Amino acid sequence: MKKNTLLASILFLLLSAGAAKADDSNNAKAKFDSFTHGLSELPADSVQGAVKKLMRSAEQDREEYISLYNLATSAFFSTDSPMRDENCYIFFLQEVLNSGIPGEADRERAKFRMEMAMKNRPGTLAHDFAFITREGKESHLLESLQNKHTLLLFYDPDCGHCSDTIETLRHSPIPEWLSVVAIDPETDRALWECSKDALPEEWTIGFAIDPIQDDETYVFPEMPTLYLLDSKGTVILKEATVNQILNFK
Repeated sequence: MKKNTLLASILFLLLSAGAAKADDSNNAKAKFDSFTHGLSELPADSVQGAVKKLMRSAEQDREEYISLYNLATSAFFSTDSPMRDENCYIFFLQEVLNSGIPGEADRERAKFRMEMAMKNRPGTLAHDFAFITREGKESHLLESLQNKHTLLLFYDPDCGHCSDTIETLRHSPIPEWLSVVAIDPETDRALWECSKDALPEEWTIGFAIDPIQDDETYVFPEMPTLYLLDSKGTVILKEATVNQILNFK
């Protein structure tokens, strides 16, 4: 084979391989787009089956399988995604952990994300912790609950987004069935002491004295992080928006 012909053949093979990978990526994107398009029409108990079908359709092609998982991570796990949905993402994590296709690094990452996602799930009792109230008394989350639902707001006094959320709540009519407990889980107590009295008088304001952030009792993908609890402390909504909570009933 002539040198030029050999080089042309090598170049053709390289381009073909690149095109195949592009096709795999495009195929995964098309499948994922079709999945998300039909997701809103599925009843909740059918979503897991749909995820299983989607992922298992790609088991013969590792590149496509990993592409689907990455697309799911961007759509359902990323904090800046409007489609963020922990329930749906858990189903993808289950598939990845039960599959032999992903490599060790992907499996370890999925295992960690699953552990974080399973903490303080809706339907479970919120993990109790100790905090200091702005009046200087020690209290615990579950004992601070009133005979109503609770908006549990984790915030950082030095966080602009937290300040915006607090201002939104301050100027929103809080329903009678809802109380607000705002907790600073950070480590700068001096900063909290300087800012605690600026929050609404009717709220319960506290500084966590249990290391709930360091020991990952609660996971804060971003600040603020909002939960809705019932009167006994059972989680109703996790990592919710202000509108989701205020319009819950």
